[in-house]
Amino acid sequence: MTNTIPEGQGLGGLVNNAGIFPISAPLEWLTKDDYNLTFAVNLHGVISVTTACLPLLREGAGRVVNVSSDTALYAWPGGCAYNITKWGVEAFTDTFRREFYNTDMSAHLIQPGSFQTSIVLPEMMAKKIRDRYVSLPKKIRKYYGSKFVNQWRENILHLPNIQDTDLSKVTDAMVHALFAMYPYARYRVGYDCRFMYWPLSLAPLWFSDWLCSLPRTDLR
Repeated sequence: MTNTIPEGQGLGGLVNNAGIFPISAPLEWLTKDDYNLTFAVNLHGVISVTTACLPLLREGAGRVVNVSSDTALYAWPGGCAYNITKWGVEAFTDTFRREFYNTDMSAHLIQPGSFQTSIVLPEMMAKKIRDRYVSLPKKIRKYYGSKFVNQWRENILHLPNIQDTDLSKVTDAMVHALFAMYPYARYRVGYDCRFMYWPLSLAPLWFSDWLCSLPRTDLR
């Protein structure tokens, strides 16, 4: 990158948007590889790219725009590895913003709700859930049971019904964060993020825990 930007110009903006969500499943089903893969892209990628670009950002009085998620407002059941990375992106961005507060650089967060992108392919994810369940130890399979698995798969398959298809809402927020005279520190994008997950993050824990808790399993 230093070879493609003319000397003295620096980098005016950096957007960290790469992300993966390999599997949506209870944390007891996740493997070390699930965590490592998700961390590598969603969190370590953001940190590595931003740190590598810091000299150019400093020279160009640049802005860093990191894509977080509504999971950084409210950790979803079934998304443990993904949730951790997005909370980590928030912490990294807050740290960057405060460390460089008295410079010309700044950092901003995009918190999208549920949008229809290739990060979640329902058919593929539903198959992963079934395959992972079959591979679990017998005692864990008995605890969750087939009813739980089938319901979980149905929820994944019906995700497109609640996903927003208008991705311009996210890209418009990125443009504002990069070019507006007075950009926001955080952009909550999508009706679900603004009117469900953000209020839930402010609600009493007993209420938000009850509202989005996992259903009971087959084991009694």
